[in-house]
Amino acid sequence: GDSDPTAARQTRAVEKQVMQSETKVVWLVSLSHFITHGYMTVLPAVLIAIATEQSISFVELGMIANIGYFLYGLGAFPAGYLADRCGSKKMITIGALGMALSSLLIGLSNSTLTFGLTYTLLGIFASIHHPAGVSLIARRVAVNKGKALGLHGVMGNIGLILSPLCAAFCIMLFGSWRSAYIAYGLFGLVFFFVLYAARV
Repeated sequence: GDSDPTAARQTRAVEKQVMQSETKVVWLVSLSHFITHGYMTVLPAVLIAIATEQSISFVELGMIANIGYFLYGLGAFPAGYLADRCGSKKMITIGALGMALSSLLIGLSNSTLTFGLTYTLLGIFASIHHPAGVSLIARRVAVNKGKALGLHGVMGNIGLILSPLCAAFCIMLFGSWRSAYIAYGLFGLVFFFVLYAARV
């Protein structure tokens, strides 16, 4: 017999809705990857400015950076566990808020100790993205999963490229390395609210 045109339209509508949902997931996770790598690349761009303004030695800055990057990697273990238990989207949202607040606190830090502690927090919250983000794409994207992961990777690399340029521009514009972290923190807060409001 002839196919039911109403059923065919309903099927197409469902397929369109699924594609739109998957596209939203891919772009949200990819933007999270972009900003995560951005946060972690600001420090190399402002090292000299920090050492000059706060009189922190390069040895101390190196130790702080190593601790932050170490936790950025190590934190993936508990972050992955929590993503499985609490939900990947929720964990990415928590990570976005934590990175934004940590970045703002770094910009407001007034001593080597507070700078080190707040950068440690940044590394911890940044560690959430990779296990939670990749698992969200794997679970929620059925069509063109490889393309989705490719876009995710590209956006992370763009974050690596643009972060030093943005940091340098902030220093030129405002005359302080703190402006780079504050600018990223404010951008991160906006992204957090977008993530929080998004339904996937």
